[in-house]
Amino acid sequence: MKTIAVVLLAAMSVGVNANEYSVSVTKEAKDLYIFSGKTQQMIAVAPGCPEAAVDTKAHLTVSSSFKSIMFPRDGVECNVSGVYGSVAETLAGKNQIPLVRVVRELYRIPGENAYFKTDGCFNSIIEGMVTIDINTNGKGTMSYNGSVCNIGGVYQEFVL
Repeated sequence: MKTIAVVLLAAMSVGVNANEYSVSVTKEAKDLYIFSGKTQQMIAVAPGCPEAAVDTKAHLTVSSSFKSIMFPRDGVECNVSGVYGSVAETLAGKNQIPLVRVVRELYRIPGENAYFKTDGCFNSIIEGMVTIDINTNGKGTMSYNGSVCNIGGVYQEFVL
């Protein structure tokens, strides 16, 4: 798990210090930012961040005690509560699992380092049992009380 995230961050453009990365960021939903490295996609949760980024250059800083994203064009810096790397093959198949919403469009399996980025699920659930059907590229569907929405990726949290 840790190895996947370290390899992913190593594949991104490294900035001035060893824990700073130059990234291109797009805001996907309230508090949720998405960016791509050379090999995988990553997401960051930045609660309350006002930056309305669309393919915007930014600096991601990650250490064991601090994470932030800086948007130099506007001089905006936001604290980041989590950074997640894609791990498509981890949960492929159809399963019934418990989920808890982290922020709009990001859910986690309680007690696991497994997260789902969704598309169009932001009002569906806060927590509960869902049925997921995920293919090997990490995309699929999530069903809850008769409603179905798309899963755009499976992620694990980057932990130093």
